[in-house]
Amino acid sequence: MEKKYFLIILITLIVSCSSDDITTKSNQNETETGLTEISKVLTNRKSDSDLSPLFLRLGVTSVTTSNNKLSAKTQKTFNFRGKHIDFSVFSVKIEKNFITLEQDDEFKIGILNKKSYLTTPDYKGLLKKASAEILKQKEVFALIAYLNEITYNQDQRVSSKNSNSTMKSEGCNFFTEQGFSVGVGVNETSAKADLASSMEDDIASGATEGCTKIGEPEAVAWTNGTVWVQTWCCK
Repeated sequence: MEKKYFLIILITLIVSCSSDDITTKSNQNETETGLTEISKVLTNRKSDSDLSPLFLRLGVTSVTTSNNKLSAKTQKTFNFRGKHIDFSVFSVKIEKNFITLEQDDEFKIGILNKKSYLTTPDYKGLLKKASAEILKQKEVFALIAYLNEITYNQDQRVSSKNSNSTMKSEGCNFFTEQGFSVGVGVNETSAKADLASSMEDDIASGATEGCTKIGEPEAVAWTNGTVWVQTWCCK
């Protein structure tokens, strides 16, 4: 009798867990079917060298599109979490509802109700609700940058061929003398604080020795204020 009773409880638990798992997957599928088709938000690009100011600051000189895959060519690195990163190591493929990182297809980003929707090995949901640990992953930042790039208004793009004249600031050569730091957080306040901390680390490590800030920090599009950047002049 006790064995039968135990078996009934065990079966009930298994069915319950399976039901919860199915419900979770169903809710996730319902959410993802509400995502905007990426093809509907893509903006035209007259030339591979026509880029958003963000991509230019990341050192990108051109973007190549082939078979729904985007890759970047670069001329300089940028500072992210105390490390110099060459953005050309990241490429993405355009799927129906997602931009997927080719280096790790568990990293994806899409648009849900005009807000960024993120998928990573550890998180699925709106970007603005992701933890600081998630936002500080370089793969997530790469996806945000690509989303910003493919949706950026063509009329506001800058040609990398003319970037030194259009992006030059305070007599600082764009490609050879300007640097770039990134700060991330769960909101605008924490992102700005993280940027300040990141810049302090760069200064302490000597990475920005001889550099001066150009202007004030700027928020990155599609991040709801969770990613901020600062430009440096390093002569």
